[in-house]
Amino acid sequence: MLDQRRGWPGGPRPVKPGHDDVDESKPASFGITTQATSYKNRNESMLQASCHCGSVQFEIPQPPDHLNQCNCSICRRYGTLWGYYRPDQVRIIGKPDATEVYCWGDQEIEFHRCRVCGCVAYWQPKDPTETRMGINARLLDPADIAGVPIKQSPGPP
Repeated sequence: MLDQRRGWPGGPRPVKPGHDDVDESKPASFGITTQATSYKNRNESMLQASCHCGSVQFEIPQPPDHLNQCNCSICRRYGTLWGYYRPDQVRIIGKPDATEVYCWGDQEIEFHRCRVCGCVAYWQPKDPTETRMGINARLLDPADIAGVPIKQSPGPP
């Protein structure tokens, strides 16, 4: 993903019509801020990520300590590379209904994927007392995670 500092090919990153308004009456789930904004209004000190079409974006304060290449039955099919954060460290940007949720197995976590392009963006636990969520680091600019150690696991650590 190219960010504001480097620019998008052909000029500024386009903002889709209707993607810069938010229904404030819908609460964000799991304490995650959901709001639509364009890249020009974003915090430059945060690392920025986006799904392929840009409908789901998120910001994190710094690269994760490590990345997890989970080899459970679903993550290996998704092709994700997880970075872990407390939910209050992640700012999800987009309409509250920008993602579809998929749960499987023990139904303890929700995988969120973009309704438009299908990219898996993050997972969050269904239990609001849990203190960790995963972001798909493959949606970050590769330069932002260069040098971050990658651990292999048969399932979530």
